[in-house]
Amino acid sequence: MKLKDLLCVMTALTMLQPPMALAAEVTPQPGGPAIMRAEMVPHEPPLSQAQEIALLRKHVKYVFVLFQENRSFDSYFGTFPGANGYFSQPASATPGFSQPIENIDGSMTTISPFRIGPAQFAADTDDVDHAHVNMAEKMDVVNGVARMDRYALLEEQHYMRPGAATPSLMAKQFGELTMAYEDCDTIPYLWNFAGRFTLFDNFFQSTIGPSAPNAIAMIAGQTGETQWVKHPDEAEGSKGLPKGVGEPVVADADPLWGSGLNGDTSLLPQNPHDSAKHPVVPALNQTYASLPLTMNGKQINAVTAQDKAPATDLADVRQDIPAIAASRAEALPWGWYEEGYDHEPSDKGAAATHDGYIGHHNGPQYFGYVANNPAETAHLHGLGDFFSDI
Repeated sequence: MKLKDLLCVMTALTMLQPPMALAAEVTPQPGGPAIMRAEMVPHEPPLSQAQEIALLRKHVKYVFVLFQENRSFDSYFGTFPGANGYFSQPASATPGFSQPIENIDGSMTTISPFRIGPAQFAADTDDVDHAHVNMAEKMDVVNGVARMDRYALLEEQHYMRPGAATPSLMAKQFGELTMAYEDCDTIPYLWNFAGRFTLFDNFFQSTIGPSAPNAIAMIAGQTGETQWVKHPDEAEGSKGLPKGVGEPVVADADPLWGSGLNGDTSLLPQNPHDSAKHPVVPALNQTYASLPLTMNGKQINAVTAQDKAPATDLADVRQDIPAIAASRAEALPWGWYEEGYDHEPSDKGAAATHDGYIGHHNGPQYFGYVANNPAETAHLHGLGDFFSDI
């Protein structure tokens, strides 16, 4: 193990340890010097779970959720000490630990996880193909079991020139990239956060695919499975729906609000360059129950009363509203911050340009009962607002 690798591990282990103090025990020796033995002991006795929860409720004022896009957990934290990662079990117990890949001469070989670092500029690598259909193919599900062993080969084939008999070096390198991982010398800030706060090592996509489904799931816990069941005519692929639009959301269709196709362009923004590049095909209005409603607590009736189209936006959550109100819970303040949403410090004029805005990253904007309600859109902010609020 190289010194820098050892320091990575030692640093991470130190961050995982509870506060310690040095205690010394002096043992007199007949006719000789006293022997001092030092050992590490905890500052305080361990707390019970109830005591820990009480302290959290007393001291925690804000909760921030940081999630990385277009990267797997193992890519960033596969070797993080204590995490469920690459080497926390035998290779034979990890599906896809060894995968086939084609050499540039057409011969086949296998590839296993390997480390890349600053020498390979690994802090900013390209992201591999993560479209819904391609992800499903890479998982290689056989008889209901995901073998997870086609990431390298299918990524390589994705970059092969049409009609080519063998992969180019670039194509092979993209295939190899699916099996690469970084350590703390490459992404020190992320490892620092993981060590000092909480790292979720068994957090999975509810729907495999690109940005939009996962941004929606962050705020809702699903991407439209409930709506799919309640409204079969809204299923992806249904007659009359454009390609890539439907329930559950599996692609990067922009939110309906902001597209101008809902009849009101004044509520929420859209990047002006989106429509210039291609026609905007928006997703359907997401109408199933989700987290933003529950955060209104006992104030939910007053908030939902401000919805501009309650017959549509609240149709699937009517039965949830009285239950949430009956809980008598206090409302939880929340915010979703995204670059370009409103006027940013980088905008030169008085008007917001929305140049940096990416609509399909804004999970709450897909829901009519948020996007069509000024009391709810008050929770949506730009990046400059985040720094001001901090």
